[in-house]
Amino acid sequence: MARQVLITGVTGGIGGALAESFTANGDMVIGIGRRKDKLTALRDRLGESLDSLQADLETVEGIDAAVDALGDRANAIDVLINNAGSMKFTPTHALNAHDVHSQLAINLLAPIWLTRKLLPGMIERKSGLIVNMASAAGERPSPKLAAYGAAKAGLIHFTRTLAAEYADIGIRCVAIAPGPVHTGLVDKFTMAMIVRSVPLKRAALPAEIADFVRYIASNAVNLATGSVFTVDGGLSIRS
Repeated sequence: MARQVLITGVTGGIGGALAESFTANGDMVIGIGRRKDKLTALRDRLGESLDSLQADLETVEGIDAAVDALGDRANAIDVLINNAGSMKFTPTHALNAHDVHSQLAINLLAPIWLTRKLLPGMIERKSGLIVNMASAAGERPSPKLAAYGAAKAGLIHFTRTLAAEYADIGIRCVAIAPGPVHTGLVDKFTMAMIVRSVPLKRAALPAEIADFVRYIASNAVNLATGSVFTVDGGLSIRS
């Protein structure tokens, strides 16, 4: 039976790859994104297996509106993938209030509130999987990523808290912590500098992260909860 999979940030590199991977697996995907043109293009490419929803998840009001638009489907989500994110390299002394609020809003507060809105349906059915897209920057300090790293570290803690809170009723929660990924969020020069520190000497492709997430969401890994799966080409083994 096809699962109902909700993916946020579906118009980004990893989000689009996630939608492609899960629809190819026979799942029905609801993709949330900001840009209508990219949502339309993705729907044209993936067909009826993808239902798209335009929404801004940086505000509680935007999340509430998105959940309202889902209607009864909000209580039938089998897999929630909190993938939407934003990253900006800024020295801490140069951060402004907008930078900090934006990084925390989309990378931490949005996953918390969207999860809270969809949990009642999972609790009622006593099943569900929540996948939070964290980052290697949430596990180890990265210069110029103070707000982003703090948000992702918080997301990892949120993941473990959910796992501890709901495991006994059959709801699982895991986090994925990618290293550098070719998504277009980082310019080529900066990416080349980052990749020098990666033992495998390359960044991941969005499809590689997406296929890993799909595997984690399969029955082959149904005992994993509270786990953080680091997929960073060995970056985390460097001191």
